[in-house]
Amino acid sequence: MKIREFTGKLISKLRANLRFSYFLIFALFLLALATNIHISGENQFSTLSQQFLKGRLYLPNVVGDAVLFNGKYYWHLGPFPAFALIPLSAVTLSIFSSPMPQGIVNFFLVIFSFLLINDISIKSGFDKESSLWLSIGIIFSSVFSLSVFLPWSWHFSQTITFFFGLLSLREYMGKKNTFLIGLYHSFIFMTRVTAAFGILFYILDIVFSNLNKKAKIRKLLVMFIPLILSGILLLSYNYVRFQNVFDNGYKSSNNWVSDYDNFTYELKHYGLFSIKNIPTNLYYYFFNIPSPVLEKVDGYNRKLFKMDPTMIVHLTYPYIKVSPPGVGFFVVSPIFLLMFRNKLKTKNSKFAAITSVFILVFLLTYYWTGWTQIGPRYMIDLLPFLVILLIESYNIRKVTLGQRILISLSAFLNVFLFFSLFG
Repeated sequence: MKIREFTGKLISKLRANLRFSYFLIFALFLLALATNIHISGENQFSTLSQQFLKGRLYLPNVVGDAVLFNGKYYWHLGPFPAFALIPLSAVTLSIFSSPMPQGIVNFFLVIFSFLLINDISIKSGFDKESSLWLSIGIIFSSVFSLSVFLPWSWHFSQTITFFFGLLSLREYMGKKNTFLIGLYHSFIFMTRVTAAFGILFYILDIVFSNLNKKAKIRKLLVMFIPLILSGILLLSYNYVRFQNVFDNGYKSSNNWVSDYDNFTYELKHYGLFSIKNIPTNLYYYFFNIPSPVLEKVDGYNRKLFKMDPTMIVHLTYPYIKVSPPGVGFFVVSPIFLLMFRNKLKTKNSKFAAITSVFILVFLLTYYWTGWTQIGPRYMIDLLPFLVILLIESYNIRKVTLGQRILISLSAFLNVFLFFSLFG
């Protein structure tokens, strides 16, 4: 009994005086800074921002995943990240003769996203320490962790959409300026169309509010003005590049040289969006687990392993790894299992659930699961609304010791899986 009392007092004292959360935050952000600076290549948005300054819409060199049209290579992802980089690139070009690196901007957006989650958590009733742990869990112990460490264009675009999704939530929890919410979603719309479906959450809030009909219509119109303008801009951008307002290049990414036919097999046989893709996406989004790393022995031939007869049934370092197209959402985001405690009693939870399902249905019908990733990175499109469901799953606004341990272990696992993929 004395040992138990002593242990309890020791743990209480350590918890009161040793802020492990600060150490963990420092270590993870230091690692994020290192990877964002060190990892180069796939800076299409930075390059495109430089091209925009020259009055050009095409890329100067051949790059993977681009669209070859009329002898020029075009980047098919939404243009907003490149637009946003223009003023920064103008400065760095004048000083260093190179556009702003995506990694630097990505790192600061991750910091701002962390601070936004912390602020949203405090506004939701969590104390400062619990808010820090929720921020760690959502940034580093979730599917978003790959965007934290990898500033390649595909992931950089998702950092931007998540950041503006959080800005929208913060505005919603504060002044509820519908024009700003619409503006943020217009930026998201010009980055990732599926993430822009998050506007549904705010539409539902207005439609089911206590406002009169005229006030509801006015708020909806104000919110949609930036979205309509961004839509016009995107259609014009498509037309100037491909002479077709509805062609954004997603179906035409064609410069994978000799492997183009094999690379686009799923797109050709199952379509850009199709219910045939749902079983595949469901499995990879939610049920896939890390793959074992099996030892290989030269000169050994076991016919049971038809793909590689040199393998034996013995794990070797690093024992597990991520195999394309990544592991399931709850493997990299276990803290979000707490969402299922949410009874959907509040309007925010109900609207967040509806919005999440709406976006998820589109993602599950898409022909591609996402490729260079730890977990299903497309889930970042609905992550702001899963944050609502997670936060509102807490009846008592406090992150428990067990949950803090889970968040810590999950962060370490995600770092491990990241280096198993890119190490």
